[in-house]
Formats: sequence, C-alpha cells, structure tokens
Amino acid sequence: IGQILLDSKARIAIDHTMLAKLKNWISEWQVLNKQISDTRLRWL
Repeated sequence: IGQILLDSKARIAIDHTMLAKLKNWISEWQVLNKQISDTRLRWL
C-alpha cells in the first residue's frame, strides 16, 4: 500500500511538472505568435 501511495504521489508530481511546462510553452508560443503578427503587419 505504501508503494502505491508513493507511486501516485510521484505521478501527481510528474503531471504537475508537465502541466507547468505546457503552460509555459503555450505562453511563450503566444508571445512569439504576437511578435510574428506584429512584424507581418509592419511589412504590409
């Protein structure tokens, strides 16, 4: 039982880390996308 609890805690920690990385990646992508759009508008 202790091993199962340990595994689930580790799994939750991994999920939390992945979620944080995903949120960070999405926000970086949105910033990059806005910069690309702004540059494209300046060229027109």
